[in-house]
Amino acid sequence: MKSVSRERSMLFVGPLVLAIRAGRKTETRRLIVPQPPVSNRMPERVPKQSQDLARHLKDALQTVLNERGQTDPRLLLTAAQPSLQSTPAEPSRESSMLPLPAPPFAHGDQIWVRETWGYAEQFLDRGAAASGPIVYAADGVPTGARHRPWKPSLHMPRRACRLVLNVKECIPQRLQQMTVADARAEGCPSDVRDPIGWFIQLWNALRRERGLMWNDDPWVWVIRFSPGPSPIEAPSSEKLIAGVGSGLPDSPL
Repeated sequence: MKSVSRERSMLFVGPLVLAIRAGRKTETRRLIVPQPPVSNRMPERVPKQSQDLARHLKDALQTVLNERGQTDPRLLLTAAQPSLQSTPAEPSRESSMLPLPAPPFAHGDQIWVRETWGYAEQFLDRGAAASGPIVYAADGVPTGARHRPWKPSLHMPRRACRLVLNVKECIPQRLQQMTVADARAEGCPSDVRDPIGWFIQLWNALRRERGLMWNDDPWVWVIRFSPGPSPIEAPSSEKLIAGVGSGLPDSPL
């Protein structure tokens, strides 16, 4: 029996909306909630012997980098292992032994994108009716605007959506399993030389909770997608969901 596909919403910040529209962003990472038990995560304290060894290896690596005129250790790693740049995301081996919640998406499901938006007429007349043409913050302020009545992406109704995505897969991974190819697929601009560094800055800027930063290496859902069909008006009886339900919190990545 063929499974029924689901449609759920997901928040994205303006620059990543543009990356989706440009075809650069084809995957997103969202925190797994709840996170696996702490016993299954990296220890917060590293033994002194390991710290000394890490410093020794770092100094040795820096010497090699200086000789090659490079500044980022990740560039040396990817140069030595080209496969890291082209291998798609795969489930972590650890994930099969962890009590993870059910994946929030399956192949064939659809995501409708929530982004910052507004009614075009209200940019000219603050008292204009909340109806008519829609404009999007990712595209900039409308020409001739006298006001800035932007509405949060969280409050976007389905009828205002302009982007729908087809889910190809949804797998669990540790955040730091990201490769250069993954970072590019997250929407990193082509002129950025350090895609993983770009993603780290983005993730940490949007995730400031203790234990969920890049260095904490939390568990995430890696959701890969492709552009979907043109948005279709949702039934008026549809229950608008702010996120995508249990196991996946709101996040604009």
